[in-house]
Order: sequence, then structure tokens, then C-alpha cells
Amino acid sequence: SVSQSSVTIGGLKLTRMFAKVTLNVSAATGITITGYQFCNVATSAYLDRDTVAGITWANKTAVTASSISGVTYYMYGNPQGTVTHTDQIYKTQSAPSNASYVLVTATQSNVTATYKIYLGSDNISDYNVYRNYSYTYNITLTSLYTADTRVTIGSSATTQTSSNCYIVNPGGNSIGILVSRANADGTTRLSSTTAGWTCGLLWTDNSNGLSSSGAVASIVADATSGRIIVTSGTGIGNAIVYVKDSSGNIAWSWHIWVTSYDPNASTVSNGKIYSYNNGSMTTVFMDRNLGATNAIIGNIGSAGLFYQWGRKDPFAGPSSFSSTAGSDGLSIYNALGNQLVEGSTNGILFASSPAINCINSSVQNPLTFYSGVSDNNYNWYTNTAGVTNNNLWQTSSKTVYDPCPSGWRVTSSGATTASPWYGLTTSNGTFTINAGWDWTTLGAGYYPASGLRHCANGKVSNVGNYCYSWSSTADSGGLYCWYFDCNTGRVSPNYSSEGYSRAYGFPVRCVKG
Repeated sequence: SVSQSSVTIGGLKLTRMFAKVTLNVSAATGITITGYQFCNVATSAYLDRDTVAGITWANKTAVTASSISGVTYYMYGNPQGTVTHTDQIYKTQSAPSNASYVLVTATQSNVTATYKIYLGSDNISDYNVYRNYSYTYNITLTSLYTADTRVTIGSSATTQTSSNCYIVNPGGNSIGILVSRANADGTTRLSSTTAGWTCGLLWTDNSNGLSSSGAVASIVADATSGRIIVTSGTGIGNAIVYVKDSSGNIAWSWHIWVTSYDPNASTVSNGKIYSYNNGSMTTVFMDRNLGATNAIIGNIGSAGLFYQWGRKDPFAGPSSFSSTAGSDGLSIYNALGNQLVEGSTNGILFASSPAINCINSSVQNPLTFYSGVSDNNYNWYTNTAGVTNNNLWQTSSKTVYDPCPSGWRVTSSGATTASPWYGLTTSNGTFTINAGWDWTTLGAGYYPASGLRHCANGKVSNVGNYCYSWSSTADSGGLYCWYFDCNTGRVSPNYSSEGYSRAYGFPVRCVKG
């Protein structure tokens, strides 16, 4: 026979084989979550120890989701150690190859992004996921404007040839800009092109700011590829996009010219190009000033932007052909669509040249209009008499500071037939006050009476009566540069010595080459 008796056993301590991971993910305005996936999760575990030896890893099936709230996943422990960091954006860079992470997918404008979020007890240096522990992650997907090693951008945007100006058609078209341009003149402004930088909008002349109805709809950092992805809005106009270093200094900036005009098309769209022969050479001109929103005779949109000689960044042109001397230019706006007032801390600033060589100052301060000293003919480049730099723009080649789009450049010039405008006179063109000179029938195009920005204070002047256009060529004396100058009763294709200094702001008419 068999006898039975009951036995009381003391309390048992149970250790779970799994870690519990709870995921809550929210997104900033403008970002749409599209899904998530747990990656590098262990496929098995040892009963008696929390170890990774001999274990294999796999990725859980991706889940499509527009929101992630209270998602719970149980996984085997996966202790992968720690790496010392002081900033969470570097956690992905140094992750052990088998560390577990969550991959969240999202979209912003027409750009897709994946966020790689490594698990562990902190978001900086710990990669350990232990069995019998519960982990809750509250994650916010912020704007893609900041370069972050945890974020990978997926975009069909074509990487552009390095330049300082890009023509983009309106209506959601995207381009990729390489931030390595910041180091192209031999100065290391970005120690890394894949981390530690931010990007954004400095100004735009479209009052809708950075929006789908503005000239530029979005500016996104693609840190993995060292690119800024710029997408146009439905509007037209101009915008300046920047990259800043880890200290917040502007390392470089680019002019985004949002226009339907395409001078590079095999059949030029929404405009034309002109081939003008001056009797000695033929020059191919755009039909409008750089930054112009149209080429309509008498329309202020034809005026374009102003440039100090040798600088890559533009300043706003006149607001009307009847602008009085000393007035502000066309209104410009920040990303929120707020107007930036000239002379204020956030608008165009006017300052004396701060150094013997102001190149780096001009790069870091693209909204500052510099004037040099009087005994150096107010050359913005320097605060020292007798100092100049004739190579910022060059006659023989396009320099890193040339403001024209790829395939185009600031024209060279010189005396008589060295000027591409040689042969244009008062008798073979037509001048209209508050419009400008028209040589379209001659094949040289229309030059609006845009006036200039004065070297002493950066203010708009001579609008409605004077047409100007810089050349890339400095004269032999070292103080002046050749340029095209004409007014109501004079046409001077090769001026260089009437007192206009390099600190003046003139329009630029780009030529092929």
C-alpha cells in the first residue's frame, strides 16, 4: 500500500528568463510615425546564467503603426556592456555589434527617416538588457533639422555638385547638399561631416517662411551621408540655408533659388539664355539677374539680389523701382515667417570690417554687410590700408566663393573687347526709367535698374535709374573691379575706376562656364 502525506515547502524565489520592454514613442509636429521593429534580440538563453556566449540574434518582424503607446515586448537578456559617452547622439556610433535596439520609422515632408534607439539602463552609454528587469522607454522624435547619428535619412534627393547656389523648381522638389563644402577653401570649419552639426534656414524673401507654401518647405539633416536635404515649397523666391558647427557658428551657407526658370535644360524652361557676340567673343548669359523671380521688364521681381565683390552670400535687392536712396531692401523673413528688420540683431547688419582678413567673418556672418577703411577704398575684405585679395572671384576659373549655380559663374571682364558687354550702347538699346536697359533684340538681354547697396551703410540707392553688374576681374590697381555700369544716358560696359569699391552691393548676371 502507499501512504500519502502533505509537505509544506518554503517560499520560492523565481527569476524570469525574460526582460520586459515597454515602448512609448511620440513625435514632434510635422513628423508622422510609420512603424517600429525590435532588432538584435536573442533567439535563446541559458537557464543558469545571464550571458551572451553562443547565442544568436535576430530581428523581430517590423510592425506598421501610426502611433506607439504602451507596446510591450518580452526578450531574453542581452548584456552588451557600456561605453563612456557624454552625449546621447553618439550612443549609436559606438554600439556593440549585437546590442539590442528599436528601429522606429517616420516621415517628415517627403523625407523618410529611421531612428535607431539602443536599449539599456540609460540613453548614453549602457547597452545591457538583463533578464528579470522591466524597462520603460519614453521617446520623443524631434525635428530632423539636427544632425544626429541615431537618425538615418532616406531620400530620393540627388546629391548636388558642390556650389554656393542651387536652382530648385517649386512644388516639393528635393536636393542633397554636401556639408563638406564648409571646408572647401582650406579652413576646417566642420571637424566631422557626419556628426556634431546642425542646419536650418537663415532667411527667405518669401513671407510664408519655412513652410509648404513658402519657397522652401523643409531642411533636413542627413548626417549619415553628410548632407542637408532641402525640399522646395509651392512658392517661389530665395532662401539661405546654413550648416552650423558644434559651437553654433555658421560654417557655410547656400543660396536656394526657387524658380521655374531652368537655364540648364536642353530646352530652357520658363525663360531663355542669351548668346551675345561683342565682335571678339561670344558670351552666354542668363536672361535675368541672380536671384530674380522673373525677367519681366519693369517688374521689381527682375531686380534680383545684391553681392559685395568676392562674397558668396547675397543680400536682398530693392523693394520697388521707386525706392528712395538710403531705404531698406526687399523684406526678408525667418523660418516662422517673421520679418527680419535691417539694422536689428536678426536682420541685415552693417558693420566695419573686423580684421585684416575678413573671409572667415564673412562666412560666419552672411547677413552682415561689411565696409572697410576709407584709405583702402572701403574694401570689405580688410580693415587695413594696402591689403586686398584679387582672387576671391577670378577671371580664369570659378572659385569656391563664386555665387552662381553649378555650370555658371560670375563673368570676367576688362578693357574694350575683354568686356562681355562691349558693343552695348545708348543707340542700340532702350532705357525706361523705373525699368532699365533692354538689349533683348540685340541678344544681350534686359538689365533692370536695380541700383545698389551703398558701401558706407549697406542701404539701397540709385534704384530706377542705374543698372549694374559685377565682373570677377580686379583691375591692375588693386582697388577697383571691372563691372557693367549704365544709367539714363550712359552705357559703360567696362567700368573700373569711378569710385565704386568692393564693399558696394551690385547684382550679378551669371554666364555659362
